[in-house]
Amino acid sequence: MSAQQNLDALVWAAAVNTTVDAKEAAEIQDHARSLVESGDASVPEQLRSRLDELVDCATRVADGDAKASKVLRALLRTLMVGDEEDSEEQPASASVEEDADEDLMALFLSAASEALLEIETAVLALESPEDDEIVDEATAALKRDIHTLKGECGVLSLHTAQAVWHEAETLIDVALTAGRNIPVDPLMAALDWHREHLALLSEDGSSRPPAHEHVLEKLSAAQAEDHPAPAPASQQKPASVEEAAPTPSESKELPPEEAPEENGTLVTFSDDLLGDETVPEFVTEARQHLEDSEAALFELEEDAKSSDGIDRIFRAFHTIKGVAGFLGIKPITDLAHVIETLLDRFRSSDLDFTSAHADIVLESKDMMERLFEALLGGEGPPAHGLERLIQHAAKVAEDPAAAGAIGARAVRNVLASAGIKDEKDIHRASLDPAKTTSQLGAILVSKGAMTEDQLAVALARQEALREQGQQMRLGEVLVLLGVVSQGQLEIALEIQGNRTPLGKLLEAEVKPPSPESLATKAESKKKAKFDSTIRVSTQRLDSLVDMVGELVIAQQMVVQGTESENVAADDQLVRNLALLGKITRDLQEASMSLRMVTFQSTFQKMHRLVRDVASKAGKSIRLEIQGADTEVDRNVVDKISDPLVHLVRNAIDHGVEPPDERQRVGKDPQGTVILAARHQGGAIVISLKDNGRGLDRNKIAAKAKEKGLIPMDKDVSEMSDSAIFKMIFEPGFSTAAAVTDISGRGVGMDVVKRNIEAMRGKVEIFSTYGQGAEFQIQLPLTLAIIDAMIVRCGTQRYVIPTLSIVQSFRPTAAQTHAIQGDSPVVDVRGQLVPMHRLDHILDGYGDQDGERGSTTLILVEGMGRRVCLAVDEIIGQQQVVIKKLGPCTPPARVISGGAILGDGRVALIVDIEGVLAETESVALC
Repeated sequence: MSAQQNLDALVWAAAVNTTVDAKEAAEIQDHARSLVESGDASVPEQLRSRLDELVDCATRVADGDAKASKVLRALLRTLMVGDEEDSEEQPASASVEEDADEDLMALFLSAASEALLEIETAVLALESPEDDEIVDEATAALKRDIHTLKGECGVLSLHTAQAVWHEAETLIDVALTAGRNIPVDPLMAALDWHREHLALLSEDGSSRPPAHEHVLEKLSAAQAEDHPAPAPASQQKPASVEEAAPTPSESKELPPEEAPEENGTLVTFSDDLLGDETVPEFVTEARQHLEDSEAALFELEEDAKSSDGIDRIFRAFHTIKGVAGFLGIKPITDLAHVIETLLDRFRSSDLDFTSAHADIVLESKDMMERLFEALLGGEGPPAHGLERLIQHAAKVAEDPAAAGAIGARAVRNVLASAGIKDEKDIHRASLDPAKTTSQLGAILVSKGAMTEDQLAVALARQEALREQGQQMRLGEVLVLLGVVSQGQLEIALEIQGNRTPLGKLLEAEVKPPSPESLATKAESKKKAKFDSTIRVSTQRLDSLVDMVGELVIAQQMVVQGTESENVAADDQLVRNLALLGKITRDLQEASMSLRMVTFQSTFQKMHRLVRDVASKAGKSIRLEIQGADTEVDRNVVDKISDPLVHLVRNAIDHGVEPPDERQRVGKDPQGTVILAARHQGGAIVISLKDNGRGLDRNKIAAKAKEKGLIPMDKDVSEMSDSAIFKMIFEPGFSTAAAVTDISGRGVGMDVVKRNIEAMRGKVEIFSTYGQGAEFQIQLPLTLAIIDAMIVRCGTQRYVIPTLSIVQSFRPTAAQTHAIQGDSPVVDVRGQLVPMHRLDHILDGYGDQDGERGSTTLILVEGMGRRVCLAVDEIIGQQQVVIKKLGPCTPPARVISGGAILGDGRVALIVDIEGVLAETESVALC
């Protein structure tokens, strides 16, 4: 088949296929590959680049990847632009395109998150120097995943992300060509940036990407290191406009303020300020304030008189100004002050906050982002640009109506895009049909659909095609390059179709929007919010779980209420109660499953932590992850992250030895840290194990005596390892010889213990000196419902978590011994365990009088200790819903909450760790 026939076949597939199955994808793959291999000069180079992406995507669909079907459909649509001659004169309805874009964005967000995780895994695998096979597989996967992600970004016109991954691809190719290792740090920077970009898109599909210049600089610099003659960073081009980049002679056509400044001075900061450790914290906090102000700003555009929106933006800039002034950062202080003054005018008057004022605030936000980059060691903005913005904002603060006047920037933008150099050309241009194409570009720029740079590139490309004898409309070039979407083009064409004079267009650019346009804009913003999944607030999920818990209680009350009456003969009622019980259990399991997530994302973050901390400590450490797919309550995952970070940092800094020390004792210079998760009974066990030096029992004991944690005359040889090791959880305890920026202050392990105990969990330590250490964290599957044993003491009932119970039994007289006065002990399988009545420990919590039955002992364990709790009766075992105690209940470490039993009674939940601490039991030997 000829090139034209193959192209016609692809266009036909785009026109008739709403979905693409595997068979159709295989046919599309053949046509696209034939078109690429034909080398036909009539096929534009940029179109051939899209065909490469089409082949890759069709291959994925043909191999059974259902998610890629919509991406393939979108790629096919881009091929129709050049074939539909009358598409600009007869635009189709944009609503269908918008709906398709929404679906495609939702699919992209889901696929991109997975792709970033796969890319990160491949990047980290590159640091496996002893296994060439792993490195080769990781390199192939990395190239494939980045290429696919770059193509999908291009489909959705995410050109900044496309440019970043294009640079990453170039870096990989340069490194492989030079026969050198692929640099990891620049790729990690790209991953971090794109994750931030995806987070913004998930909230608002029209969000602008975060600052990316520093990422491109890192990628370009890495290319320079690995290549003898790399292209300057300024010449690197995103894939979507790679073939359309203007030549040096064309670059002079850029709008004046976008052209490079000659002898321009950049804003810089002193070395003392750049080295101030509080500056990064300030930047992080200030960026959060700016994000909040931007959200308020968009809400303010919908309601110009919203005093709450103005106040939120004002507070953000006021806070930034105060902290920047304290740190002596004058450029940020001055800019924040003038914006604060401007906003104060609207707080103290009835003036309307227009889109022109919003533009000033947004421009100030962008300027601050560039100043933040300079504070963090990056390149600052031009000083003249900052000064001009401050002066303009100050002028508008004096006269808010001045923001509605036509500014020099608006005039230059529109005139430059229309090819007009003098104001006298305005009338002639408005009468010249040849200028309408450039007017289309001016419309798209004024509406924010593209930048002046992108317009200049497209005009240069159009001129180059015209010199080759190919006539293409500007709209066709823009869509072909992926600069704007078909929907954006159709809207601009409708505006252009009204033949608005150029002067009116300038007025429209700065004219405050009407209420109708604001409503339309608000509605479009709502439509632009995409999500890969349906997001439900944790508060709603918690409410659902609570209500299901109430249902469980009510169902148990109904069942127990019928047991007290003679209803066994009513078969229909018995069947209905059984059905109610089954439905209730199913509903309970379903509601709990909504909050169940895996450890995958939490464990994946540890790869980066191990890499960064090990690099700083000068050690070589490999992290192995096991059981990342283990599911647990989302609340548990959120709360376990900080303890894990502390444990991992300690394992690297204190546990694993430096390479030279490991070699001296006959160990592999590269240490290993194993992070694992597994289900064990009704709990989750997370273990962190290293093959380092282990815990020094004698050193810990000596330090504990020094701090008064162990009596000086105590013989530590009689204490168990567990009792000694638990000393490291005491506040301020540290055996480190020196404090580093990683660890050594004695606060991390205390945080670990408190956080884990707050989740009703426990942590145990196993270690052999010289061979390594293992920390085991045992947590409940959920923080809302627990498996428990119900016991009675007198008339009061208590709930004991089964997680802490070892066994229950009735002692014989021969097993019980009186030692040290009234403190009895019980012989349990040859070990003497202290025995205490539960109601004595819980004195003051409920009525302790009532019928006393034969004593039953419940052996509980925690913190390396065991104790037997004496109760009058074991009622049974059941799942109970945890209820928080009210504010009137006095705090006590022996009680962790309450529960409503099936008969309607309220029972207190016993905190075993608190009970063990209260009894001051002797540690189990």
